[in-house]
Amino acid sequence: MSYQIVSLYVYPIKSCSGIELTESEVTETGLRWDRSWMIVDSDGVFLSQRKRNNMALLKTAFRQSKEGLFLDISIPNFDMEFSIETFKEPQETMLAKVWDSEVQVHVENEEINKALSVFLEQKVKLVRVGSKTKRKTILPEISVYTEVSFTDALPVLVVNTQSLADLNLKLNSEAEISRAIPMNRFRANVVVVAENAFEEDNWQSLKMGSVELESAKSCSRCVIITIDQNTGEKLNSEPLRTLSNYRKVGNKVKFGQYFTVKTGSF
Repeated sequence: MSYQIVSLYVYPIKSCSGIELTESEVTETGLRWDRSWMIVDSDGVFLSQRKRNNMALLKTAFRQSKEGLFLDISIPNFDMEFSIETFKEPQETMLAKVWDSEVQVHVENEEINKALSVFLEQKVKLVRVGSKTKRKTILPEISVYTEVSFTDALPVLVVNTQSLADLNLKLNSEAEISRAIPMNRFRANVVVVAENAFEEDNWQSLKMGSVELESAKSCSRCVIITIDQNTGEKLNSEPLRTLSNYRKVGNKVKFGQYFTVKTGSF
């Protein structure tokens, strides 16, 4: 079967805004720069929109100049943008925790850490994957082991537009919501158009150009999909509540499919 890719996204800082791309290098850990940074608290534990909805308002963009490739970060209520040189690895390191993984990370400059601490109203640091960072999947329910960045589970998340269309139909009829839930709620890396809703549940592999992906597991959804990614607001429990009526497996609500990377680049 043939499918069309309609969007590619990376989320440079875990749980912050995404960047839409037209092409991307792909490595074992997924699309280049995806979840390469994260914000940690004073204990080194990662922060996410699960408890900090306003992290959705932290905007990122890539900027290429003669000095190199930079990640620009916009923080609400700050007049200036903060920039990080993507290929320049900070010297300071620390231990940080991502779910059950404890990893060595590299700490970004104090200027941006102070600004993020003001915005999030707690002491935080921005850290990145570096040469001393090695993290493997810890997913006992599946026999898949691969290197990952700071992603929750696996390297590449694929979502089908028909699955979202199906969800929006149910929301309009059952939950009486007149405005469609946008794709950005689901924070996919690869958005494809298939013939039918939830076809992706049964895909074993995908080949896109020179990229080969292998299906690993379905994506379990949390409260982040109830947060408006443009405002950082959580108005109700949708679409999680409606999804739980027909996409619940055990105590998990499923939407989208995780893949591991075999080879190639988009």
